[in-house]
Amino acid sequence: MISSPRRSLWNRASALGIIAGAAIVAYSNSFGGPFVFDGANAIVDNASIRHLWPLGAVLRPPADGSPVSGRPLTNLTFALNYALGGLNVGGYHVANLALHLLAAGLLFGIIRRTVQNTALAAAAALLWTVHPLHTDAGDGLVCALGSGLSRRHGRQGGHGDRTPVGVAL
Repeated sequence: MISSPRRSLWNRASALGIIAGAAIVAYSNSFGGPFVFDGANAIVDNASIRHLWPLGAVLRPPADGSPVSGRPLTNLTFALNYALGGLNVGGYHVANLALHLLAAGLLFGIIRRTVQNTALAAAAALLWTVHPLHTDAGDGLVCALGSGLSRRHGRQGGHGDRTPVGVAL
């Protein structure tokens, strides 16, 4: 018989494995897809991702209204992808799926710790992971990094207002 702490760890690992497997099945057909929509502007036409050094240039994406304008972290991940595989679109899709799975794992952990129920947390994270509204996060290249989890942080201002603080993954 498996002890309770080991069973709990096994349950969490199994839930995360199911979530990851479902995401891979749901988004695997996108790995060979071409650059579409804003992917062409943000990656193919973006000269700032061609070199990782100097890093300052990568962290200052073009301010010409392109999809990466004002998004240095997104531009950095594209530069890393470019350094590893050039314009091979599959690498960009795999990286986005990994980021989507990271967000799903964080969501699972937050819900599990909040409601103290692994099955409920797994069901919610699974639904979030494969829901059609998130196809841009799994299939798209630019929006995956722009979306993320956000929460309200209770920082008191001068007039008792609450300031929203977002966390982008």
